[in-house]
Amino acid sequence: RPFEGSPAWSPLLHPATWLVVVGVATAIVSRRARAVLPSAQRAWANGSKAVLTIGLFLVAAMVLADAGIAAALAQGLQQALGPFAVIATPLLAGTFGAVTGSSNATNGLLMASQVALAADGRIPLAWIAALQNSAAAALTMLSPARVATGCALAGQRDLEREVYRRAWPLGAAALAVLVACAVGLLLATAMLRP
Repeated sequence: RPFEGSPAWSPLLHPATWLVVVGVATAIVSRRARAVLPSAQRAWANGSKAVLTIGLFLVAAMVLADAGIAAALAQGLQQALGPFAVIATPLLAGTFGAVTGSSNATNGLLMASQVALAADGRIPLAWIAALQNSAAAALTMLSPARVATGCALAGQRDLEREVYRRAWPLGAAALAVLVACAVGLLLATAMLRP
C-alpha cells in the first residue's frame, strides 16, 4: 500500500504483468530470447515519457485529494447540479479521457472527486466509478495523441481530420449511453428511496 487508502498493488491482476510474461514466453518458445533485452530497452525508450506523465497525473491526484480540493470540487458540483451531478460524471470523464489520452490519468485526477460525489449515498460508489472509468476509456480514442499516433503508424499523417470526422459519432454514442445510464441510476435510486 504505497499511499494511505489506496489499493494494494497486485501484480498478478495487472495486465502489464501478463503482457511481459507472454512476450518473454513467446520469445523463449520461438528461440528469440536474445531479443528480449533490446526489446525492453526500446519499449522503455519509446514509453518512458508516457509512464512518467501518468505518474505525474497520479501524484497530482494525490495532492488534490490530500489538500481537500477533490472533495471541494465534488461539493461544488453537487451544490450547482444537485442530484443531477452524477450526470456530469461521464461528461467530465470523457472530456478528461480525450484530453489526456489515458483512462489511468483521468481516474487518478477525477476518482477522488467521484468518491466524494458518492458520499451522499444516492448512487453507490461502484456505479459512479464504472461510469467514470467507462467514459474515460471510451473517449481516449479521440485523444489527439492517439489519433496522431494511429495516423503515423498507418503512414497517413494527413488523415487526422478524416479520422475525427468519422470517429466523433462513436465517442458521442458512448457518452450518450453512459449519460443514459447515469439518468437510469438516478431514477432507480429515486424510486428505491423511501
